[in-house]
Amino acid sequence: MSHDYAMSRVRDAIEKAGGNHLKAQRIIFEWAQKDMSLLAGLASPHINGIITHALSQANVAPKKPMPKQVHVDEENLPPPGQASQKHIDAINFLVNKGKKDGQ
Repeated sequence: MSHDYAMSRVRDAIEKAGGNHLKAQRIIFEWAQKDMSLLAGLASPHINGIITHALSQANVAPKKPMPKQVHVDEENLPPPGQASQKHIDAINFLVNKGKKDGQ
């Protein structure tokens, strides 16, 4: 009912404004400040989205604390972009094993 009433008032405002939508918008705004049924009818299609948004904001889970950082001995790490000796040895082992198995 309130949506039908709101649309009726919107048509009245457009008629009163001579088809000028900007003027009609100003008229509707003035009317809606005094007429809660008009305001409810205008807002009703959007209320669900507004409520859903408010609920999602209210139910935001608290942020988890950052995990403690594990101390890494930087002296044993190769420079960025360079493989560690253990990695190189493992690859060489696999390559050599493949050669032995294939012969």
